[in-house]
Amino acid sequence: MEDARQQYLENGYHLHPEPLVEASLLRRALDRIPALIDERYDTGARPWRRYNVGDPHKLQKIDQVHLCDKTFHVLATHPKIGEHVARLTGADRVQLWATQLFLKPPGGGGREVIGWHTDRENWPFWDGEVLTVWLALEDVGPDAGPVLYVEGSHRWPDAEKRGDAYAQDLASLEARLQAMGPPRPWRKVPVVVKAGGVGVHSADILHGSRANESLVPRVGLGINVLTDRARRRMGVADYGYASYLDHPFVAPILYSRTGGAAPPPRAAP
Repeated sequence: MEDARQQYLENGYHLHPEPLVEASLLRRALDRIPALIDERYDTGARPWRRYNVGDPHKLQKIDQVHLCDKTFHVLATHPKIGEHVARLTGADRVQLWATQLFLKPPGGGGREVIGWHTDRENWPFWDGEVLTVWLALEDVGPDAGPVLYVEGSHRWPDAEKRGDAYAQDLASLEARLQAMGPPRPWRKVPVVVKAGGVGVHSADILHGSRANESLVPRVGLGINVLTDRARRRMGVADYGYASYLDHPFVAPILYSRTGGAAPPPRAAP
């Protein structure tokens, strides 16, 4: 696992292409998606946001899906997720703070591209070690519009990574970003994994995705986590996320080296 940790630190991401989560749980989660599309939730809670849900020509997203569905809560809190992140980072604690269900329709004819961006741009309320685990619910091939990591970009200055997740022209956005700094290699690594496999990436790495040109939807669960090295940034709007860090259902501890629940991260000055 030391090689995997070194790869994560050096490249800003790590791929685990083989299943980390059992097929039976993935199947249960897939079977729940029609109910989620129809807004039939089984926890008594609603997701925080629905984005293009039901539109066959656009990327669809459900924010905080683990709050509104019992099966997705079980999936997002799978013990192997926290253990895997802890092994990659050496963290003493791994805590879930957000989830997103992504449905990318097949055919490649709509607005399902994700422009180059870093998660840090969207999460300015966190300092320190914040990561995303992208979990595939079905096999993801190179033609399915997989997430693309720009290898090593987590080490580039923030001023050279002001992207746009909503941009649909990746080539033009790449050219604009390249013009912000000195010439740099743009090695794009696709998250091509089997069902149950994951890509783990730093909040500071540039990433995006092309259209899904396969014949089936690309289905993935984004699991956003922070470690004991993360801190809240005071004076910055957090959209309610930080206020739930002590809630065991909303923001559960996925891994603690000492066992049991650990306190949420302290605020940064």
